[in-house]
Amino acid sequence: MYGSTVRIRHDLPFTGNFMNQKVTNFFNILHLIFATPFVCIVPFLPRCFIVSISRFLGRLTCLFSKRDYKVSMANLNLVYGDTKNDIEKRKIILSSFSTFILTVLDMAWFSFRTKQRMKKYVVNPEALEPLLTNRGAVTVTGHIGNWELLAKQGAFYCQQLITIAAPSKNPYIDKLICKLRASDKLVMIPKQGALKRLLKSLRSNDTIAIAADQNTLPMNGGVYVNFLGLPAPITRAPFLLAEKTSSPIFVGYCIPTEKYKYKIYLSEPYLISDDNSEENIINCVVKELEDAINSYPEYWLWMYKKWKYIPKSIDEKRYPFYAKRHNRERFFAPKDNM
Repeated sequence: MYGSTVRIRHDLPFTGNFMNQKVTNFFNILHLIFATPFVCIVPFLPRCFIVSISRFLGRLTCLFSKRDYKVSMANLNLVYGDTKNDIEKRKIILSSFSTFILTVLDMAWFSFRTKQRMKKYVVNPEALEPLLTNRGAVTVTGHIGNWELLAKQGAFYCQQLITIAAPSKNPYIDKLICKLRASDKLVMIPKQGALKRLLKSLRSNDTIAIAADQNTLPMNGGVYVNFLGLPAPITRAPFLLAEKTSSPIFVGYCIPTEKYKYKIYLSEPYLISDDNSEENIINCVVKELEDAINSYPEYWLWMYKKWKYIPKSIDEKRYPFYAKRHNRERFFAPKDNM
C-alpha cells in the first residue's frame, strides 16, 4: 500500500457542501410546513386577536431577542440622546417590535376578503387619490407603520403598482410571502434587474414604490445624506427614475390608529427640474421621512442597522456599536451601478 498512487475524482460534488445543502433544504421545507397552517389560520382570526398577538409577541421579542433590543436602544440613543429617558425608549422599542409583527401578521390577515377589510380598517383611503392619474408616479416610503398595507391600498388607485420584493433566505417561504403580497394590480419584482423593470413600468404609466430608508452604498448607486442627525446611505433609484421619466415623487406611509385601524399619509408631489435639483428633492423627501419618524417613533423599525456604514469624513466614534471599521467608506471598492 505504501508508495501507491491515490486518484482523486474531481467530478464528484464536495460531500460537505452537498450535505449542508441537504440539511438547509430540509429545514427550509420544515419551516414551510409550520408556516402554511399559520398562514391559513390567521385570516380567520378576529381583528382584536391579531393585534393582541402582535403585542404579546412584541413583548417576547423584547425579552428574548437581545441583539435586536440592543440595536434598537443604540439607535434611539443616537437619535434622541437624553431627550427621552430609558422608560420612554423601552416603550418605543416594545411598540416598534409589536408594529413589525403586526405588519407580518397583516400580510396574511388582509389576504382574505381584502377589499372589504381595507374598506373597514383604512380610515382615509382617499389620501391616495393623487395617484389616480394617467401618468407614472414614484412613491417613496420607509419602514414605518404598515408599509405592506400601504402598497395593497395604493394598488387600488394605480393602473399597476410595482415594488421590489426583498428575498427571503428560504425560497419556499419566499414564494409563500410573494403570494400573500401580490395581487392583480400589485406586482412584486426581484431586486436583480429591478431598475430596468421599474423604468419600463414608469414609461408605461405605472406607479412604482420604493423604501428609501434602507442602506444603499454609493458604490451601488446610493448617496450619503444626513438622516436623523448622522450621515447614512440611501438609494438614489427613485430620484433618478423620476428624473428620467419626468414623473412626480410622493412620500407615503401608513400609521396604526385607534380601534386597530390605519391612517394613510401622502405628501404633495415633488418634481425634479432645472429649478428644483435632485439633491434638493432628496433632502425634502428625507425631511418628510424624518418628520414621520419623529412624530411616530413607536412605529419605525428601530432594530434596523441604519447607521451601519461610516462615510470617509466622519468620526466613527459618533456611530453605534454595530458600525464596524471595515464598514468605513474608504474600504469600499469603487463601483457605479446606476
